[in-house]
Amino acid sequence: SSGVSLACGSLPALTSCGFSPASIASGAGTTAVTLTIATTGPNTGTQLRAGAVLGTAWTGGDGRPLVLPWFTLAWVVLVGIAGMGGKRRGKTRLYGGIAGICLGLGLMVEVSCGGVAGGGGGGPPPVVTVRVSPASATLFADLAGNSWPAGVTEKQFTATVINSSNQSVTWAVAGGGANGTVDGTGLYTTPAATPNPGAVRVTATSALATSPGSAAVTVEAPTGLGTSQITVTATAAGGAAHGDVVTVIVQ
Repeated sequence: SSGVSLACGSLPALTSCGFSPASIASGAGTTAVTLTIATTGPNTGTQLRAGAVLGTAWTGGDGRPLVLPWFTLAWVVLVGIAGMGGKRRGKTRLYGGIAGICLGLGLMVEVSCGGVAGGGGGGPPPVVTVRVSPASATLFADLAGNSWPAGVTEKQFTATVINSSNQSVTWAVAGGGANGTVDGTGLYTTPAATPNPGAVRVTATSALATSPGSAAVTVEAPTGLGTSQITVTATAAGGAAHGDVVTVIVQ
């Protein structure tokens, strides 16, 4: 004759429970209740984000200045010269405008190409940088004895040395082994315990670059492995609780 409330007890860390329906109204007959227990682990899903370098109007896809071929420059300059010649034959305004535009474009391209050529244009050599891909990842701590797929505790990173033919890099994890390990190929593995803070940085250093490239890794805490006894109770208003035990095994 009284309403019944439902509850869980002795839940492990990072675990919650819910009931459907959440309670039973007074006067209701026999009612089936669904208990859902949710815990934090690899099966909740993770999201990986990859960075990208976008070229500007005067930049190639790899971040280096875009070099126009010499014959393009020559064509623009020749059109400008032809325009200057046409100026003497008439239509002064028209050919004068064409000549000005073409010579201006030719000068811009020449300056751009000269800057890239290094020794030829007298400009500084291109800056060598290191790019790590993907730029970020989210993983779980690699608890000893877990039976999870490697993809939730490991991530393969790659490094590209921009403006250099030498692609050799040295991999490292900032903060040392407490934040995980990375091998010579860029394969990162999370530590057995969640680091504090959980933000980890994996770096790739080139002898030719002034600073290393890096990727950000978020290491999340999973529910501890093992068996938990969760007490489930149903309590009628003004009455005693009636309980049972649900066993949850986290592998």
